[in-house]
Amino acid sequence: MEKKIFTLTKSDIEIYEKKIKNFLPDHIIDSHVHLWLKEHILFKEVKPNNSFNDFDAFQQYSFEEFSDNSSEIFQDKKYTGIFFGNPLGQIDIEKVNKYILKLADTGEYCLYIPSPEDKLEGDTFNKIKGFKNFLGFKPYPSLAKKENNEVSIHEFLNEYVLDYANSKGLFILLHLPRKKRLADHRNIEEVKYLTKKYPDVKFLLAHLGRSYCLGDISEAVEQVSKIENLFFEISFVNDWEIFELVIKKIGCKRIIFGSDMPVSLMKGKNICINDNHYFVTEKLFSWSISNNDMQLNFTFFLYEQIREFIKALNKLGLCKDAVLEDVFYGNIKKLIDRLV
Repeated sequence: MEKKIFTLTKSDIEIYEKKIKNFLPDHIIDSHVHLWLKEHILFKEVKPNNSFNDFDAFQQYSFEEFSDNSSEIFQDKKYTGIFFGNPLGQIDIEKVNKYILKLADTGEYCLYIPSPEDKLEGDTFNKIKGFKNFLGFKPYPSLAKKENNEVSIHEFLNEYVLDYANSKGLFILLHLPRKKRLADHRNIEEVKYLTKKYPDVKFLLAHLGRSYCLGDISEAVEQVSKIENLFFEISFVNDWEIFELVIKKIGCKRIIFGSDMPVSLMKGKNICINDNHYFVTEKLFSWSISNNDMQLNFTFFLYEQIREFIKALNKLGLCKDAVLEDVFYGNIKKLIDRLV
């Protein structure tokens, strides 16, 4: 990743030292890390509509860059990840899966990106499934190639993948489709159906069901809170009220830390206005809000996420070492240990 995107300043270091470091356990497992190389890109959008298809801003994100960045921003911590590729249609999925396969061969935790029609018969999958550190799958709505992600979960996550994951007790890191995400009753019904039909799959609901605004989750969380094989992954959520609600409804034992690197290494914050989500960034992009005339001094989206989570714990009187250990390490490690 180019240094114009990732920069560590004195201000960032002070925020980490004063507001974050002492709250975190010594070992952190990040359940949501994207990796890809320049040669995996098939084409670039003329006008990117989100950070992950803005390949001028993020030309690539390699394992080596992850290692360098995480050691810089989480000083004195052991920071490891669960890795998978960039799952967009502009990426050669076969090539990025092969890249992840090489990491699996070195002992890193990895997920495989299946295509909607994947029957799990290819050479790459047959190799990666042989590693004990292969944890499962990372399907993605846009791979179904329907406009506006108005797609059923069943259209990008097929029965071959689900049956295999269920037979092995694997993870599925699930991104919800459709405009309203978790607030869409069709998504809720499909999640209920899948978690019941495949009880041995560990479903990780990415970004709390993409709940970046309180309205995305305020009514829906009650309907999914009691599903025992559904876990709530918190990457890129920047709002303490959302965290407070989820903690109240499900407790902390099924909350899983993730970062969504590399995008969360940008400077900025997610904000909500009238139940609409916006990226506010230090530098202006076609998909964000900013002001080049202002002397902005932002820190990482990732630091904002962690600070907001700590704020929610403090408001609930739960900011304790044991709780933080669970969310940032213990909860996901228990699930991993059942597999490996």
